Amino acid sequence: MIKIYYYSIGKASFDSKFDALAKLIKSIAENKGHVDEQLVEEIFSAGYNEGSLIDVVVAVGDKTITNYIYALTKIPVDFLIAPPL
Repeated sequence: MIKIYYYSIGKASFDSKFDALAKLIKSIAENKGHVDEQLVEEIFSAGYNEGSLIDVVVAVGDKTITNYIYALTKIPVDFLIAPPL
């Protein structure tokens, strides 16, 4: 859960590998997939590969679709909400 939070704010300064990933994820979401090539190079330099990049795009797409479905249908959340930490 903590990692998801850092990805949504676009930084994870506690870990350079997660930081590169968080910046890329935020940029993908904010720019509808159009990101600076430097961000892509940074995740490769951090140790991720092309498969990881595809996984990120799929995860962002899944989250986007889920948000759109909820926004359109207002289907109630059917799982327990985790208590605040």
